[in-house]
Amino acid sequence: MATTLRIDAQRTHERILHAATAELTVDPSAGMDVIAHRAGIGRATLYRHFATREELLAALRELFLDRVEAAADASIAETDPRAAVEVFIEAIMRAVAQTCTLNEATPPEDAADSRGHIAIDRAITIFIDRAREAGRLQDGVDSTWAFIVGKALINAGAREIALGADVEVIAPRVAVTAANALVR
Repeated sequence: MATTLRIDAQRTHERILHAATAELTVDPSAGMDVIAHRAGIGRATLYRHFATREELLAALRELFLDRVEAAADASIAETDPRAAVEVFIEAIMRAVAQTCTLNEATPPEDAADSRGHIAIDRAITIFIDRAREAGRLQDGVDSTWAFIVGKALINAGAREIALGADVEVIAPRVAVTAANALVR
């Protein structure tokens, strides 16, 4: 949001986003009245924060992208390349699980979709460079191949979660598979 909200308004805003995420996970076609009820507020309050459903969905997409970027930043801080890969991929899988039905509610926008891919690509590139510099890339794995495999595993995990697989099973499975395949 461009303007700074009062603390109580900010809490209401966050409560709306939380309720919308929870409701749209169950029913991607949920209306604004259902979301307002779940947030414990009136429709007028909801509409003061988000004038349209599309505006609310755009805010949810931004929230997802913020989570992707935060996961990338947090895992980049991890100094061990193997641990960084595992932390990052588990965080991405959890972010995907929280928002996978958002794509059913609204198709991705090119700019927003690009922002998420840029954050993921940046993190993967840093992990690969760090592992290569430390001599920890698996034998026979070059930077290009490691990047391709890392992205493919993230996409495969996201697809499984979107199809209903349990994130608590998929997240560590994808993270360990990526770490084992790429880093020694």
